[in-house]
Amino acid sequence: MESVADYLTALPQNQEFFDTLLDKLTLFRGQGNKEWDLMPSVMRNREDYLNEELYIKECIRQYPEEFINMSKIDMLIKMQHYGVPTRLLDLTKNPLIALYFACVSEPNKDGVVYAISGPVARSSDLYVNAITECVFNHKSHGNMYIKKCSLKIDGVDLSEDSVKSIINSETPIIFEASLTNARIKNQNGYFAIYRGEKNCKEIKFQHKIFVKKECKEQIIHQLSMIA
Repeated sequence: MESVADYLTALPQNQEFFDTLLDKLTLFRGQGNKEWDLMPSVMRNREDYLNEELYIKECIRQYPEEFINMSKIDMLIKMQHYGVPTRLLDLTKNPLIALYFACVSEPNKDGVVYAISGPVARSSDLYVNAITECVFNHKSHGNMYIKKCSLKIDGVDLSEDSVKSIINSETPIIFEASLTNARIKNQNGYFAIYRGEKNCKEIKFQHKIFVKKECKEQIIHQLSMIA
């Protein structure tokens, strides 16, 4: 596609994509380079993955006042927007926001917008919180694990086996962020939280639209006229 008009036309004309819009909530992600993996920042290289827990603890140590009275998932979201590598992948309900992110970086590369359709949890979901609890407190040598104990989350006791089954699945969980952050509100913010080990699978997508590199600047200008 070469323009915003092309992009908007492409969405309903593809019948497979149109069906997903009818059946489920469809979210979008724009990436400046079509060759990039559909992976969160902490899983793009081994060094960041191995140091995930250290990054979190160092961020809290340096800015303790920023994380007072926050749930762990909200803390992780905030760290994500501060540039800390996390296992969160930003998604949006607004296809134009995704298009912007596909164009705003990597001017010499073709971009891409992914459409991702599926069930959406809340940030307070038990599974989301179990994963986050393990990221903060139970990660060592690049492996997610429980130190021979159960977890109690929101009054629910989870056995060691139950927690391991949650965190070792290859399927990311899509969830809606709590709207406590103005940036999240502006971006119609949703996230996918990846679980499992470094070799976990990418989130599944239903459709993708490529953006020509030579048209990125023009598309950004067109989007600025719409906003």
